Amino acid sequence: ADAVVATVPYNIDIPFAVFEVRDNHITSLHEKPTYTYHTNAGIYLFRTALFKYLPSHQRCDVTDYLQILLQHHCKIVKFPVLGYWMDIGRMEDYKKAQEYYKYLQIR
Repeated sequence: ADAVVATVPYNIDIPFAVFEVRDNHITSLHEKPTYTYHTNAGIYLFRTALFKYLPSHQRCDVTDYLQILLQHHCKIVKFPVLGYWMDIGRMEDYKKAQEYYKYLQIR
């Protein structure tokens, strides 16, 4: 692999029946399905050679960089995070993580 991205499963429960539709005809239905997506855990490994694709002298979000790598047909694989993971990408999540960490230290 050229790059590895840590992923966390994220489930979305649909509280209704979901129809598969083709040409306005219902072809099947799934009663209250759960869809699982592989979401970004924010941990990455890159081969050094890939940094040539990184735009120089400008800000580049890692998700934009991953898109660039995919456009260059780089092989990117996922590595599932199996333990507890907490998002800190938004301020309220970061504060929540800090409180949780304080709680762990007290125990």
